[in-house]
Amino acid sequence: MASVEVADGVVTIRGMLARERETEVAGDLVRRVDGLVGVDNKLTYRMDDTTYRAMRDADAPRGVTTAGRDSE
Repeated sequence: MASVEVADGVVTIRGMLARERETEVAGDLVRRVDGLVGVDNKLTYRMDDTTYRAMRDADAPRGVTTAGRDSE
């Protein structure tokens, strides 16, 4: 179950998502809302996909990133 609370212009988001990257994206999207003072991202995740992405990017040719291609 997810929840969103707003107090004094600060949004607190809570809940669980599948991957760590999804929690980062959700926080970034909330930060784009005009008029907010801040975002307290308390989202949790089931799988840490950051290690996988870092290893995959390390194997990519120099200058090439694989960001956004997690569906492979």
